[in-house]
Amino acid sequence: AGSGMIHAQVPTTGQSGPMTADQLAAVLSDSSGPVVIHCRSGNRARHLYAAALIRSGDVEPHAYRSLDPGAAWNTELLERFSGAQID
Repeated sequence: AGSGMIHAQVPTTGQSGPMTADQLAAVLSDSSGPVVIHCRSGNRARHLYAAALIRSGDVEPHAYRSLDPGAAWNTELLERFSGAQID
């Protein structure tokens, strides 16, 4: 207590979609500081973060690569999370 940190859990599964990205977008919007997003490999976290930004209008669907230019992106996963057509 008193650290200023909050904990929010946004679980992802093989069936996660736009509603999960909307949950993360709400966490990002409600935060007054940095947010740490974690998954075992970083793959789901990166794609879910990009999808949340796409769904909130902060990133255009075609500009997702700018979030992590050197990453291997899975457009099928990003489309499922974001509900948007990518590339």
